[in-house]
Amino acid sequence: MFLPLWPTSSCRSSRGPTPAGSFTIQAARNFNSPGDFANAGAVNGGVTSPFTSGGNYNQSDGSIKVEGALTANGGQVNINGGTLLGNGRTATGLVTNGGTISPGDTAHSAGTLNIVGNYIQTSSGIFQLDIGGLTAGSQFDLLAIMGTATLDGTPDIA
Repeated sequence: MFLPLWPTSSCRSSRGPTPAGSFTIQAARNFNSPGDFANAGAVNGGVTSPFTSGGNYNQSDGSIKVEGALTANGGQVNINGGTLLGNGRTATGLVTNGGTISPGDTAHSAGTLNIVGNYIQTSSGIFQLDIGGLTAGSQFDLLAIMGTATLDGTPDIA
């Protein structure tokens, strides 16, 4: 599904079950959630289209592809399930990975993902790391963390 969002759009999080649909943000549109945002579907952000949660970003399943920027003004990006993808873009906040993190546009494609904040990979977390040459971002994955990293879980090296 493609939602044609206005230059600044907002969405209220539901208090019921976690939303499991999907949407795409592109064409320099901004997505702003006034509070916590819960995802169990697919969120695709275009290169010039930032995604901002006024609270925390909580993902229990599905995926978020960060091509613009993912910012959690509440301070936490919680990937409890599903996958965080992105290439050359930034996730801001304390990123806790209990799902899968995979730099690149798709799983098992080389890319760079930047985290502005700290990164915690829990025992259930998976870091998909692609190695296919000598050039960061195009032949092997790079996860650039502008804070501290606490690692547990499983590396998945392809």
